[in-house]
Amino acid sequence: MQDPVADLVAYINSYGAGSLLGVALAHVQFETIHPFVDGNGRTGRALMHLMLRRSGLTPGCTVPISSSLAMRRVEYVDALSRSHVACGVTDPERSAALVPWLGLMAESVIDAASYAERILSHISDVGDRWRAQAAAAGLRKSSAALRLIELLPAHPVLTMPQVMDLLGVKKHTALRSLDALQRAGILVQRSAGRRNRVFEAEAIMDAFAALASVRPGDSDIRLLSPASTGATARALGTAQAAGTRRSPE
Repeated sequence: MQDPVADLVAYINSYGAGSLLGVALAHVQFETIHPFVDGNGRTGRALMHLMLRRSGLTPGCTVPISSSLAMRRVEYVDALSRSHVACGVTDPERSAALVPWLGLMAESVIDAASYAERILSHISDVGDRWRAQAAAAGLRKSSAALRLIELLPAHPVLTMPQVMDLLGVKKHTALRSLDALQRAGILVQRSAGRRNRVFEAEAIMDAFAALASVRPGDSDIRLLSPASTGATARALGTAQAAGTRRSPE
């Protein structure tokens, strides 16, 4: 009998796996094999994203299918359980057992694509606000701090060594950039003290936190609460008031 994991790997590497249907089938097969003592669900969902990226179906971003499935946990577990049947390879019962899972996968992909679209739109709006805050704070267009703003959506949590690597700058410039963005209200410090500081782009992290509260099928996903909007406006006002003291960054 062929090793089921080797058989699954061969299928994943085949042309037929380069589709949503192929991704759904690979996931349910992985969960059926259940090769690990723990972490099979997480690994199986990560496998879906890897297959989507490798196939070119999601070249620009990771569509949060895992988040969508997590919101439908009861349906998800039930659909996977119903897919487990003992029958012949060509038995119609085998295909019928997959229908609940394939339907749930299709609905989750639609929801996830909607979430991703709204997240990208939100991040674009946040970037515009950040640039306005940076301009009000007097940051030069050629500054390292302004270059760092463009990298924040992909790196919303940062340390000084990370900024050095991302920008290719020395420690002093990295620290000045982080401090400049903190003064402008773009970053907040999440660690205590002056050593090993951790900074967070709150507007981006809030968006992902808000996503966790969205329910399947929601048509209006508000990623920025009124309170957050007010905080951003206050930060912009503070930056404008301090605009006469131009930052060296």
